[in-house]
Amino acid sequence: LKEQKKIADLLTTVDRQIEKTEALIAKYEAARNGMMEDFFRRGINEAGKLRPNVNDVPKLYQDTSVGWIPKDWELVKFGEVFDDQLGKMLHSSEVFSEKKQYPFLANRHVQWGRVNLHDLETMHFDDNEIERFKLLPGDLLVCEGGEVARTAMWNGEKSYCFFQKAIHRLRSKSVYVSPSYVLRFMEWAKNNGWFTNFTSQTSIAHLTREKLLNVYLPLPSLKEQHNISSYFNSIEKMIDIDKK
Repeated sequence: LKEQKKIADLLTTVDRQIEKTEALIAKYEAARNGMMEDFFRRGINEAGKLRPNVNDVPKLYQDTSVGWIPKDWELVKFGEVFDDQLGKMLHSSEVFSEKKQYPFLANRHVQWGRVNLHDLETMHFDDNEIERFKLLPGDLLVCEGGEVARTAMWNGEKSYCFFQKAIHRLRSKSVYVSPSYVLRFMEWAKNNGWFTNFTSQTSIAHLTREKLLNVYLPLPSLKEQHNISSYFNSIEKMIDIDKK
């Protein structure tokens, strides 16, 4: 009976610690969501602080087709700063081909902010397709269907990896655009309904290449993009530590 009580006390202590950890993670995630709204509406000034609210200092802002944004930000379309390539159509003949096989990402492997490399399938890519569909570090992967606009960034997890149709690969064509910043913007934009008017509603909702390239992107200076990304990296690191 004495040993039973010790075991019960120990498990109670563990349960309480789990509850505290889960509460802390929820607090971090709520703070992260609040940060998104502030950062993509107000941004960070030269002093590393949020700009004052537009109602307090309206001269710092400009009224645009997507709402108020800081006056020194640009408003560009995705097509101006990204090349968009849809993935290769899946053919059973190439999945079971005896030719050299390469792993590829399907829609299910693209999760918010991360790529799930579990259970990758393979198929054949010829030389031209390797050039066209190979992933490079910094590429953004955007789901065309399913959870429309769900986005992850490829960080070179594998030396050779490709992607299937129904995934947009956005590759920056400007040195003044940070993929890490745009990754966070995509989540905020999705949560705020930015993609609703760009989504084709057939039997399954999907985001076409033409429409994605016409989505507007509020773009601060590269330095400010990096600063915004750094804040998110810090809080996400704390969340990851507590989850472990």
